[in-house]
Amino acid sequence: MGLRICAVFHSDKQSVEAGQPPAVAVNPPMTMTGMMKIDALVEKIRKDPRLPTSFDGLCSSRLARALDTASVLALRFDLDIGTMKGLGQMANKEGDVVIKYPGCETEDMVVWQRNAMSSVRELSDDLDCLDQDATLIVVSHRPIIGGLMAWSRGIIGDHGAIDEIVRNPELAKEGYVVFDYEPNEDDPDEDTIIEVPR
Repeated sequence: MGLRICAVFHSDKQSVEAGQPPAVAVNPPMTMTGMMKIDALVEKIRKDPRLPTSFDGLCSSRLARALDTASVLALRFDLDIGTMKGLGQMANKEGDVVIKYPGCETEDMVVWQRNAMSSVRELSDDLDCLDQDATLIVVSHRPIIGGLMAWSRGIIGDHGAIDEIVRNPELAKEGYVVFDYEPNEDDPDEDTIIEVPR
């Protein structure tokens, strides 16, 4: 038994205005153009043979751009939105500048990957995926979904290798990635996640 995850990238975010404090600048909302892109993505998800016609839940990063994305999906799939801190990177990249949330200045790709892995395990436990199958939509950010992709390739804790995956333009070209996660009852470090190919 296991968990199938439709990991959706948040869409276009609004630009941060100069002078905004980091606690605000790290959390811009999605644009209306971004909302339209996610609305169009719904039909692609509905037609994807790797995914069911209905989902067991929807979980999102707590950051505004992800929650805005999740709200479009929640309306279209008639789902309530749960949030998890570990699905969010407490940062925002504006051009070449990375703004970090106060208290999270030392977080990096390795921390975000570890948080993503812990979040997936927690979601699986909550849905009792040792005994039954479930399919979730998860809304997150490039570094988080890229960390999951790295994990699926056996790359854990290697900042440079994770960063290379995150920067690859192919990562987000479809708007989402589908993963299968299988928990290991005896040793969580032996949990497996694999990308489900098209």
